[in-house]
Amino acid sequence: MRLALVNHDGVICAVDGDCPHAGGPLGEGQPGSGCVLACPWHEAVFDVTSGAPLRGPARKPVRTYQVRVADGVVQVALPMEPTPAKRMDPTTHDRKGT
Repeated sequence: MRLALVNHDGVICAVDGDCPHAGGPLGEGQPGSGCVLACPWHEAVFDVTSGAPLRGPARKPVRTYQVRVADGVVQVALPMEPTPAKRMDPTTHDRKGT
């Protein structure tokens, strides 16, 4: 997972690091006036507080993440990945559960 962090007037925002249009590296993009970030590949522009695309060619929003700064360390709340279900091996498991 790649993230892009933007410092907007002292407030740190975090968004997915890949542009939803063509996968461009948003972390290498240029912040604009206000709380926007432009993709360096095709210049799609996103609001980094909501993820909304403000200018194409991107039409889908970029995912945003909650951020806090504690003792000078930027902390980003990432979603929990679901734990894969364990599969039963039919060759070692009988009907009685042993």
